[in-house]
Amino acid sequence: VYVRQVADGDEQAQVVERVAEQIVENDQRQALTDAQRVRGIQQMLDAGVPVTKVAKKLSISRDIVKSAATAAGSAAAMDALNAGQLSLAEAAALTEFNDDPDAVARLLEVAGTGWFEHKVAEIRNQRESDKAYAQAAEQFAAQGYTVLDEYPRYGDTSRVELRYLRTPDGAAATDEAITDPAHWAVYLSEDTAYADKETGELIDGDDIDWHCRFNGSGEPDEGMRHPESVTERVVFEPDWFCID
Repeated sequence: VYVRQVADGDEQAQVVERVAEQIVENDQRQALTDAQRVRGIQQMLDAGVPVTKVAKKLSISRDIVKSAATAAGSAAAMDALNAGQLSLAEAAALTEFNDDPDAVARLLEVAGTGWFEHKVAEIRNQRESDKAYAQAAEQFAAQGYTVLDEYPRYGDTSRVELRYLRTPDGAAATDEAITDPAHWAVYLSEDTAYADKETGELIDGDDIDWHCRFNGSGEPDEGMRHPESVTERVVFEPDWFCID
């Protein structure tokens, strides 16, 4: 270590000069670990240095500075960085799942491999699915319906699926027969639907002109929607079972 008098200027200026010189100095000799780099960047940010100025002083991108700031706020991410388990980008992604130890463990298993981003997307999709299920189940339960955790086994006459039921005159029963929640249970099956990107309103897939990109003009037919105006969404559809 070389100890010398601090530079002129206020505390922020001194922090900027010291940390920047420390990082650059070590990069030119023995590279810093990602954990050391994160702590240095966070010191500069804590001193009130703007992200853009930190990036310029260290000759790195603003995205790296933002990733470092994100990782610094997570004990799990910093522990993994200290242990050399994660890259800086992976550590920043890990912070999204701080509230889920199981998700963190699953990500650490594939850290440093080509599967990491795939696993992040998989966990995000599962979270979206779990959230959609919880919302749907809550809605049906609030109406008084029994929400089934498992699909009834074949031959279970205590839970008869709607499609097997008949009206007194022998016609197939329909959803119109579902009037009293005390007589019905519902099993929720996952499906994919389309929703308006701006409003979130569900859209009938038949109303989307999937071929408009190839018709020369790029415009959907009259009365149809452009594919770019919708997004996929996880939904849960009810399968009805009579329990009376």
